[in-house]
Amino acid sequence: LAFLFFNDINIPIMLLLLMLSAAVIVCSQEQQQVCETKEPAEQQTAPLCSSSGDSNIIRPSNAFAITIGVPFVDCMVDYFADNGIMEMFEGLFDSSSHMEISIGEMQVEELSVRGYHWYIERPSTNLHTMAPENEIAYHEFLGALKEGGLDAILERIAAHFEWENLVVYQASVYGFWGEMQSNETTSSLLTSTNRDVDVVEMVIPILLPEKGVQLRIVQSSDDEVVVRHERGAAILVREAAYTQSVEDKEEDMIVAISLVVGEISTNGATTESILHDLNQTKFPDKDYLSNACHWNRSNASVAVPESIKRAGDFVYVENIQPAQIEPIRWAGNPSEIVTDYAFQVGLPPELMPTLLQYCDEMGITQAFEDLVIHDKPLHPGKDVGLKLKDLNWYVQRPAKHWKSNMHWISPLDKESQDDYLKVLSKGGFDKILQAIGERFNLEGLVAYHITFIGVSHCDEGYDHYDFTETGGRGFNVIIPLILADNYTTPELDISNDQIVGSYKYQYGAASMLGDEAYHATAAVDYRASKQMRVAATVYVADIQQSNIDTIMEDYTQKYPLKGDYEFLLSLAGTHWKRDDASVRLPVYERTD
Repeated sequence: LAFLFFNDINIPIMLLLLMLSAAVIVCSQEQQQVCETKEPAEQQTAPLCSSSGDSNIIRPSNAFAITIGVPFVDCMVDYFADNGIMEMFEGLFDSSSHMEISIGEMQVEELSVRGYHWYIERPSTNLHTMAPENEIAYHEFLGALKEGGLDAILERIAAHFEWENLVVYQASVYGFWGEMQSNETTSSLLTSTNRDVDVVEMVIPILLPEKGVQLRIVQSSDDEVVVRHERGAAILVREAAYTQSVEDKEEDMIVAISLVVGEISTNGATTESILHDLNQTKFPDKDYLSNACHWNRSNASVAVPESIKRAGDFVYVENIQPAQIEPIRWAGNPSEIVTDYAFQVGLPPELMPTLLQYCDEMGITQAFEDLVIHDKPLHPGKDVGLKLKDLNWYVQRPAKHWKSNMHWISPLDKESQDDYLKVLSKGGFDKILQAIGERFNLEGLVAYHITFIGVSHCDEGYDHYDFTETGGRGFNVIIPLILADNYTTPELDISNDQIVGSYKYQYGAASMLGDEAYHATAAVDYRASKQMRVAATVYVADIQQSNIDTIMEDYTQKYPLKGDYEFLLSLAGTHWKRDDASVRLPVYERTD
């Protein structure tokens, strides 16, 4: 308009010039044919791009955009980071890491310490793909996708294509770094059209450079489009179409998820044909897919399998019952225990609040706050007496090699020891003693080494065991009383001879560690939020002449006195006996 007014040009001529300019712009845009995968309206699946010549023709006709949402992407970013997938890709593209895989090569990797086996392939140049190798890893990956909202996404796909049921045929991750030439296929899609079921691939960008990544989707020589990925949106491509990367000079790593989903076939030959087109030699296989279903229109209970509930790197036993004892198992392989004498035990519901109330009323909680929050710690390796409610206790701080500010508060004499034991009795710990004795066919048990522990910071835990060569007759029961809020980091490392796993404490369950169950405080730091972790530890044992030496070897308390073998033997079986139900912890007597 300014041009019109100030240059006094004939208006019809100017309008003609504007129309020509617009035509040039449209032609330029049509020549590039770059589309953004913006979110379809109302969370629906929508055609990817219309051709400019005919609004009824979709280019390409078998490509669609679907909203997945940024929370889904954030969920998967966390999953990749927690399980070592992102670290694995970074190593593959780092020339100094010596992790290079030759083109066409495949190798199996165990991700982090969780035991989930994935395989890695390098189909071309710097493109690498990773996928679960077995059913456990596959279900764990699907479970993580489910937490992000995969069930709802599958329902929308099925509704769009009017499918009655749906299964995930393949779930994988691919990544590349920097430039990828336009003649390099990112993912080969299904090309056969002579099948009794429909199949579609969904490409979900997870890690993108700021400017995004372009993909070329081609269905025929005159039916293609270049698409720029956007965070929170995915591309669906049906049979007879495939995707290719467009040359991009970005130097950032690109990571995306590829899910191949489709109708369930009752024809084994069709399933084999799909797996052949996917070049899938690992999992899922035909036997699994013949019985699998991840969505069904007429049965709302059919869904993607749940992720294994984890206590860090281990299986978390849901709804564990009081005095129920279960081996600690690897989440990546639930049939495998971490070590012979590492267990979870369900706690009586009254035990934790009873112990916590005792700590508050005795001043133990305040003492820990002073020691590990308010910067009044002991020097490493030192101990000091502590008077609490006219009872004698003492505080210890482990030596420097523990690399933490952990402190122990323990009874100093029989009177304070008995007071602690009575509180355990009030909380129902007799049920735990009975369960241990019956589970391991023991003759008797005594809770002889009892303490409270508090910590707010640890650089690196000291790996150790509390029992050795007792014949499975001694355990340290660690009862969480206070856990730091808003911290998802596991607090305890547990290991066998080869692998260290991270254990997440849960209220209502205790860890129970026996012979050669190596463990250490995990690296944590709650200091910025002024928080701490507090637990009760109760050493119980079936003390006998044959194991008294090894039990005394790892003894750290002042009461009962270290080295007094005769006195410790005299305590054997004083809190539970196999053939005498009257033997129990000292009874808590009310004083109010």
